[in-house]
Parts: sequence; C-alpha cells; structure tokens
Amino acid sequence: MKYVALRVIIERKTLKTGFSSVVLTAFGLDYSEESIEEAKRLVANSDYIYQLLPSGDYDYSRPFSHNVIDKYLSAALFSSTKYSRLLTSKKATIFRSSFPQKPLELELPKAMVAMAACVIHSILQDHAKSVEENFPPTGLHSLWTTFIAVLTNLETASRVNYHKLMHKLYLKSTRFVAPTQHGLSQDQILQRINFAAFAANGGDDSDSSPSELEERHGVLRNEQGIAASMSSSGADSNATFDGREGTLSGEDDEPGVDGEGAEKNGKR
Repeated sequence: MKYVALRVIIERKTLKTGFSSVVLTAFGLDYSEESIEEAKRLVANSDYIYQLLPSGDYDYSRPFSHNVIDKYLSAALFSSTKYSRLLTSKKATIFRSSFPQKPLELELPKAMVAMAACVIHSILQDHAKSVEENFPPTGLHSLWTTFIAVLTNLETASRVNYHKLMHKLYLKSTRFVAPTQHGLSQDQILQRINFAAFAANGGDDSDSSPSELEERHGVLRNEQGIAASMSSSGADSNATFDGREGTLSGEDDEPGVDGEGAEKNGKR
C-alpha cells in the first residue's frame, strides 16, 4: 500500500516538475520583484486561464483560452514523454467529439484541461512565494472542482462554442494538423503553377542574379496578362468558376476543422 501511495505521489509530481519555464515564459515572467508581484495577481484573480487582450486586460468571456494551457499540455503530455505514448495508444477512447455533427473534430476531455489549469496555478503560486511546494498543494482539489464546473457550464451555455474551444485546444496541444475538407481541385492546382517560368529558367535559378530573375519574371507576367486578357474577352461572360454555379459554403452556426468555423473558409 505504501508503495502504491509513493508511486501516485511521484506520478503527480511529474506533471509539474520541469515545466515551470514553459508556464513562466508564457506570461513573460522572470525572477524580478515585478514578475513575482504579477504572479501573485495572476493567482489571486485566476487570470491565468483567460485570453489576454492586446490592451493587457483579460477577456473573462473566454476562459481556458490563454495560450499557456496548450503550451503546457503540449510540453507535458504530447512531447517525448511516457504520457504521450500512453495517450497515443488510447487515443480512440480518450479523445472524442461532443458535437454529433462533427464526430472527427476531436476534443480534449474536461479532466485534462482542468488538470492543466491546476498545474499552472501551482507553478505560479510557487513563483509568487519563491518556494517550491509539493504537488498537489493544499486546497487544489477545490480549485479542480471549480474548473470542472466552469467547463460544464460552458458546455451548457453553448455546445457549439464549447466544442470549438475544446477542439482548438486539442489541435494546438497535440500540434495536430486538421484534414482539409475542401481541397484544391486538379485544375486549380495546375492553374496556380507558372509552367512558363519553369520552362524559361529550367527550374533552377541558382545561377541567375536577382536583377535577371526580376526581369525574367516581369516579362513572363506581362505575357501572361496579355494572354489572359485575350482569353477572357472571347469567353462567355456568364460562365462561372470551374463550370459550376455558386460557391462552396460552410455552416454559419457550426465549427470547422480548426475549431473556429474553418469550414466557412472552404471557398477557393
């Protein structure tokens, strides 16, 4: 029993040990008197979970949106650690979407986000006191309960916005690149390549001077502009892009692959 208790203590400490620099850097804190006072204010007001505005104020309508959260999670759970290997092996059961319409847009679970906020609180508290306390410190359970309650209330207030928040945290923490749902067509890919420029320089500009490159590409641009003008003058003025009428559109009230309504950017 003592061995199990000791292992639990050690495992808890690994969630905090070694990540102080990540948290302090996210807030721009050092060991000056001013930074220590700022750490005290952050702990007292729990401002460390809110998005920081350009004005220096915190946006209390956007909890768990400070970049310190995904920076800590990325370093502690999704870098080269045993936790990363464990989470990867259990990905299908740990990370899911709470939004039925977007089953592939995975989210961080509430417990993981609340845990991150608790560790950040503990690190800032150590900095404010200039001591390193054992983790978890006294009173942290109450803070954990509060963070879970905040997340639950966010989900109740708006399931869509809650999903956006948790999916965005998943993408940023795991450094996962979301799959594109509306990629370029073959024609679009071919049209964007300057084949004339490739033919003119043989695909290698290493022996050309900057002035020669500028002159060469300037002539090509002029030739392409003339050709495009002649082509468009003879084309049907009512023709639509790619031979189709209308454009692709996303859902205004639903999130996209990046958690911020990215489907609305599906137009090309």
